[in-house]
Amino acid sequence: MTQLYETRAGDRLDQIALGHYGAQAGVVERILDANPDLLLAGHGPVLPAGLRLVLPDLPATPTDRVVRLFG
Repeated sequence: MTQLYETRAGDRLDQIALGHYGAQAGVVERILDANPDLLLAGHGPVLPAGLRLVLPDLPATPTDRVVRLFG
């Protein structure tokens, strides 16, 4: 389910993505695609407080089996 996020002073898009989705490739780009006006606004890397961002659903990805050889 798509969620809305309201920025707080000092938020960065990469931090928001990491906190919401965890470490996944391509999530910042997905957020930018869902919020096209964000790039046009020219905020830079640190976002001001009070922006409302759409955090889109990500497609389900298959989980890889992890084999630990040591430890």
